[in-house]
Amino acid sequence: MKRLSLWTLAVILLTGILFGGCVNPFKYKRLQKENDSLRNMLQQSDFTLQQYLAAFNEIQQNLNEIKQKENIINLSTTGVEGEISENVKEQINEDIQTIYKLMLENKNKLQQLKRQLAATRNKNKQLLKTIQLYEQQLQLKDQEINKLRKKLEEMNINIQQLNEQVAQLQENLDTLKHIQQQQAQTIEQQDVALHTAYYVVGTKHELMDHGVVNRQGLLSKLDVTGNFDKNYFTRIDIRETTRIPVMARKIQIMTKHPSDSYDLEKSEGQVTYLVINDPDRFWETSKFLVIMVK
Repeated sequence: MKRLSLWTLAVILLTGILFGGCVNPFKYKRLQKENDSLRNMLQQSDFTLQQYLAAFNEIQQNLNEIKQKENIINLSTTGVEGEISENVKEQINEDIQTIYKLMLENKNKLQQLKRQLAATRNKNKQLLKTIQLYEQQLQLKDQEINKLRKKLEEMNINIQQLNEQVAQLQENLDTLKHIQQQQAQTIEQQDVALHTAYYVVGTKHELMDHGVVNRQGLLSKLDVTGNFDKNYFTRIDIRETTRIPVMARKIQIMTKHPSDSYDLEKSEGQVTYLVINDPDRFWETSKFLVIMVK
C-alpha cells in the first residue's frame, strides 16, 4: 500500500505538470528528479527488506537444525541402560557443539539486525516485532538446552571440554561484536559528516563583523573569506533541511551553488525561503551557504 501510494503520488504530480496548463520546462525537469529519487528510495527499501528476510530465514533454518540435533540426542539417551558407548558420546558432543554454535550465530544475527534497524530513520514496527519474537524463541531454546545439558551431566556424559570450547567461541564472538560496533560507529560518523552543511543569513555589516565576508581593496567586491568562525553558522543535515528561511526584500548568495538547484520562494515582496530542489548538486561545490540580505 505504501509503495502504491508513493508511485500514485509521482504519477499525479507528473500528470498535473504536463496537462494542467502551460508546461514549465524547469518544473518538469525538477519533477523528473523527484520521481527518480522516489524510485531509488523504493528500490533501496526493497533491498533492505530482502536483507532482513534473508537473515530471518537463516535464523529459522538454524533453529530447525538445532531442533533436529536435540531430537537426535534425546533418541540416543532415552531408554538407554548401562554405559553409553564412546561413539555415541562423541556424536552427542558434536551435536551439542553444533547447537551452541548455531545459537551464537542466531544471537549475533539478531544483534546486527537490531543495530541496523536502530540506525534507520524510518523505524519499521513489524520488523522490530519479528526480531523480538525471535529473541523470545532463543530465550526459550536456551532454557531447553540447559535442561538437556543437565540431563547429559546426570548420565556422566562429559561435556567439560565442550563448555571450554563454547566459552572460547563466545569470547571470540564478543571480540568480533566489539569490532563491528566500532566500525558501525565510524561509518555513522562519516555518514553524518558527509551530509552536514552550514548556512548563515545576515546583512553586509553582520557578515563582515564576523569575518564571513571582506573586501580586498577599496573598489573590489565583497567575497567570502576562508577563515570564518564556523560557530556563527547554523548546522544542518542536507537530507532533512531543504528550506532556508531568509525573510528579506533583497538577497545576494555569496557562495557558489548551481542556479538550477534551488528556487527563491517569495511572498508580499519578500524572499521568504531559499528552497533547495537538488541537494546533491546544490552542496557539491561548497558545504557552506552564505546569504547576504539587504
